[in-house]
Amino acid sequence: VDRDVTERKQAEDRLNQARKMDSIGTLAGGIAHEFNNILGIVLGNAELAMDDSPRWSLTHNFLSEIKNASLRGKDVVKQLLSFSRKDTKKKNLIDMAATIRESIGFLKASIPANIRFKESLSENCPPVLADQTQIHQVMINLCTNAAHAMENNGGTVKISLEKESVTEQLFFSDQILKPGEYVRLEISDTGHGIPDDVIKYIFDPFFTTKGIDKGTGMGLAVVYGIIKGHDGFINIKSTPGKGTTLRCYFPASDTALTETSLTDETVSIPKGTETLMFVDDDPSIAEIGLRLLQKLGYIVEKHTNPLTALALFKADPEKFDLVITDMTMPEMTGDHLITQLQKIRPGVRTIITTGFSKRVDEKTAIEIGAYDYIMKPFTLEVLARTVRNVLDSNK
Repeated sequence: VDRDVTERKQAEDRLNQARKMDSIGTLAGGIAHEFNNILGIVLGNAELAMDDSPRWSLTHNFLSEIKNASLRGKDVVKQLLSFSRKDTKKKNLIDMAATIRESIGFLKASIPANIRFKESLSENCPPVLADQTQIHQVMINLCTNAAHAMENNGGTVKISLEKESVTEQLFFSDQILKPGEYVRLEISDTGHGIPDDVIKYIFDPFFTTKGIDKGTGMGLAVVYGIIKGHDGFINIKSTPGKGTTLRCYFPASDTALTETSLTDETVSIPKGTETLMFVDDDPSIAEIGLRLLQKLGYIVEKHTNPLTALALFKADPEKFDLVITDMTMPEMTGDHLITQLQKIRPGVRTIITTGFSKRVDEKTAIEIGAYDYIMKPFTLEVLARTVRNVLDSNK
């Protein structure tokens, strides 16, 4: 009976934790949507102004700093989306040992000299389908926390990576790890440890035991979101006064890692002369879209009302080579607009953009008939490459 009560209590705790995380994830998504729209306006205007100022001028340098700050802000939003598990960034097969080794090299240059690294990375680990940038982020956050726990007296950060066959379900917080083949990343420190009454809050956003000037409480929440987004699992074991160990499990891939698994994105900015329609209910973003596309050589019509855009398209369906539409608009959402455009002219090329939406991601955008999907805020380079790819597509 006692065992049944304990198991029921553990199940209730996991359910409550899952509900709490989902609620905060919804909040994070809402913040991301609004903030990405604002960043889109700042980033777009900065790029437009940079193009009109001499490269040697102080003005160009100041605008470049604004652009860089906007892109850093975009990374902060990606952290929020990682926590809410709504980041749609593509994953690739990666060599975890090489990725972890690269992170360690960076960390050694930034962590105090009284903290040593001891690593044991198996070269026989299978590849993992992952976002390499986010794996770096996991490493940096976890190792920085480990270093902080030892900053007064120094100590050792032990990092190991190996393949593990999980034969029984594991539980921690609201997570369940199913039996299977995994790559296990383990990071341990010899620091002050974490009390039992604190561990249950460890993944909560903004929860921190650090001073107000040393942490935001988002580090482990972001790590949690990233690992969940990779269908992984993380648990923590800690003994006050002796140290902490975190184990991160990532599903092992049965696909061999080849050179073609690596991405090679071009940095060229292609242009064109086709006629495009840009639809966004925010007048500032609509104007930026118009100007950026005009700089690329395109003939562009902008609209802030999707119903007006639809009526103009219906009046002359062959006029536009491509329609770019925002997702979240009051009169008609972007996915519905694309559906209506397809009825008028089947196969019309479309791109959908969004700061964040529960209803659409890259996969669902393709399913509704869009040729591609752009996450706001986007740079001139990303917009140019996506537009050209869609226009040249044989889909």
